[in-house]
Amino acid sequence: MAVTDVDLRDSLLDTLTHVESAYGKCAGNVGKGQIFTFPDLHKTSEGLFLSGWTYWEQFLRRLVILDLANDTAGILRSEVKKFRTKGAALRLAEAVLGHPDEDKWIEWSSLEVALKRVTNHLGATNRYTAITQPQKESVARLKRIRNAVAHKSDKAWADFKSTAQKAPYSLPATSMKGLTVGRFMSAHQVAGKSIFEHSIAALRDAAKTLVP
Repeated sequence: MAVTDVDLRDSLLDTLTHVESAYGKCAGNVGKGQIFTFPDLHKTSEGLFLSGWTYWEQFLRRLVILDLANDTAGILRSEVKKFRTKGAALRLAEAVLGHPDEDKWIEWSSLEVALKRVTNHLGATNRYTAITQPQKESVARLKRIRNAVAHKSDKAWADFKSTAQKAPYSLPATSMKGLTVGRFMSAHQVAGKSIFEHSIAALRDAAKTLVP
């Protein structure tokens, strides 16, 4: 059975739910006499967030490939009316959207980058235009947080600290001393939720906008 956009969305949502549940279990067992220490929670939060983000990247990439393979307005279907073998459209769509150097991964996590790629291959009328500016900004913030976990370069860390001090997080200078990404996500809140939970909710919201 062919994979649908709903299948892709539900797979991501299941992963995000699992990640959020695992975080909740850890957060509920932290402190004196509990299984986890606060540093344990901080480190676990970073790993769980990175896992959720990785699946978000995969979802976006696979969704764009699926659309290119099936959308009659896209450059693939407009040029090829009939494919010789089953699955050829998906394989060609992946090749079109891929990189000539197969050892390198093209970025998919940024909505801005993905939207530009989508417009180039699917035209101006597509599902991705439903993404709102606040959603773009939210995902862009999460990417900066992800970078601070993934490679910890000077620029990534500077971008993360700048993001942490701006809305919606608005951490005061007193909270920046000794800050780690894990402590940032688990010890601070936005709208009554931990930043970790707020971040997962943002990815879930974007996925549901792309595939209602």
